[in-house]
Amino acid sequence: MYSLLTKRKKGEFLADAAKRHRWTSVHSREAITDESGSYELTDVPPVVFLLLAERRGYIVECRDNSVANGGTDAEIDFTAIPAGEVTLAVRLPNGEMPLDAEIRCGGEGSHSYQRWTKRLPTIKLPLGTHQISAIDGNQSEYSSKWESVTLAERGQAVTAELRLFGRPGIKGRVRFPQDENYSRCYVSCQRTSAGRVETSADSVGAEKTRHLQPYQRSFLYRDLYPGAYCVTLYRSLHGPPVASQIVEVSDGLEELEMDLPLLINSESSVLWAFDPDGNPVRNLQSARYEVRWNDETRRGVVALAQKKDGSYWWPARFLPKEEWDEATDEESQVVVSMEVEPRGLGKKRFSAVYGREQEFTVRFSLPASVHVTVTGFDQSPEAPAMSVKLEAIASVEGIESHAAGAIAGAAASFKPVGADGTTTLGPVQPGKYEVVLAMKAHGDEEECARMAITLAPGANAVKIALPAFHSLTVLCAGAEPGSNFHIWRSVLDARPITAEIDDQGRASVEHLTPGEYAISLPNENGVGVMTVQVPGPAQVVFAPQAVDALRVAVTSEDGRLARAGFRDGDLIIGVDGAEFENAQQMMFLLMSHSAAARVQLNILRGGVRLEIAASLSEWTREQTLGGTLLPAAR
Repeated sequence: MYSLLTKRKKGEFLADAAKRHRWTSVHSREAITDESGSYELTDVPPVVFLLLAERRGYIVECRDNSVANGGTDAEIDFTAIPAGEVTLAVRLPNGEMPLDAEIRCGGEGSHSYQRWTKRLPTIKLPLGTHQISAIDGNQSEYSSKWESVTLAERGQAVTAELRLFGRPGIKGRVRFPQDENYSRCYVSCQRTSAGRVETSADSVGAEKTRHLQPYQRSFLYRDLYPGAYCVTLYRSLHGPPVASQIVEVSDGLEELEMDLPLLINSESSVLWAFDPDGNPVRNLQSARYEVRWNDETRRGVVALAQKKDGSYWWPARFLPKEEWDEATDEESQVVVSMEVEPRGLGKKRFSAVYGREQEFTVRFSLPASVHVTVTGFDQSPEAPAMSVKLEAIASVEGIESHAAGAIAGAAASFKPVGADGTTTLGPVQPGKYEVVLAMKAHGDEEECARMAITLAPGANAVKIALPAFHSLTVLCAGAEPGSNFHIWRSVLDARPITAEIDDQGRASVEHLTPGEYAISLPNENGVGVMTVQVPGPAQVVFAPQAVDALRVAVTSEDGRLARAGFRDGDLIIGVDGAEFENAQQMMFLLMSHSAAARVQLNILRGGVRLEIAASLSEWTREQTLGGTLLPAAR
């Protein structure tokens, strides 16, 4: 093996640098570089080895990888950086020296870490000015301020003392109830003073929420600014607090213990879950929930507490008190949907109107799986990547699925289709589903086909046909080459398809699925839009109209659009009495009203003006919209 040891920047060869080759703790090989900076190690056995190089007054680094296999020729180069030594005295607040510490070094925008011990009181640093600090190596409860050291000459030695202080913070422990087998809880820490205080670059954010499990019952917040903090316990990530405590932080760690209270009958819901043999399910830890009232929806995860009798309990109130009081007023009907998934049994979903039922029994059937074959699958490199997933359209218990947003209609993630055009989905609970086929051709998963199926226990098989894909070429006369036009299936698409206009004024898009699309191209008069139908003419001339409306296309009677009162073909022409004048003003008005609970949308239906109340914040989830909104002209 041959290598070259050079000096950084000037590229000078270094002679007399020791080269060591180690493969065990008792065997080693050494070599000294010659005047040209070369070294050679021979008779290296065929094992994995580590090469180390050292030279007094330098830090020697490997350019690539210093680990290689013996028994074959190899070339490994090192770089030597002129350096000096810093002799450190690291002291605890009582004046004693810790057994070891982690030294943080920063210079010229870089940061590195070195280990300091009493037996090795020096660290080696490149020439220059560095900021150094220390953290004790025991439990990192102490740290020092940053100190400046300067090394001007190779081999120079300087001394520095780093005095450790307590890192302000909160160290706590949560006691879980003995009568409940609790899976998890959440703890957060927030300043109680008015206004937000930015933490330093090396601080832990005080507002961060920690996820605790019974085997991890402690939590720690370090490097907090002095002041008062509120530590709060939650059973669910977005649910109401169940316990809180105020802690004053000064210059060290403040310790506290908190109790997670028992769930009580009047404030809890109960679930009895049984496997296909009628035995209680023992491996449930958490459940996904969805709370719906009026046009509002809140989703999250709640921990389940298992009682000794085998039942699972969770708090009946999921939202903070103010939001829950608003949701449960006399005019609102609150629907709570839950989804549980024991290992190996698939998912089970159930729903109830809040206040009518707080005890549920779920019996799991033998799980089902489905082998999906995509017919007409094209394995050519030009074909888009295909994937499939299952969407439940009704629970096994026969409860309404609420396809326009209920958790009963929630979808699993897509699974890629293999090279043979097949894949297997499951396990899931038997019942009614839709197989959703999607392609990834323009950056996102785009649905291109779906099929309703009923899954029986055990193995199932289904074939779903790949739809025909279409291409579209748009002629953009007068458009600047290199500019982009955009094409939407819906105005709410997060990422419209973008195509670049070539020198002949053309732009082409491949792999379009059947449907209606809107094409837009910015120009000096704003944004012009044109609607096209796919399949249709393979080539169209871009003839834009000024955008001053959104045209509603209703595709599901259960979607948010239909439930709000919209009909297919309606034109949305304004918000709260302010009518749209152009595309820019329209988007500004829609965005500025998106946070409002409800707004009055001005509608044009068959030449008649009317108003419909809606919540724009819910329109961002297109899968629950039950239709599309395309930019249009009146």
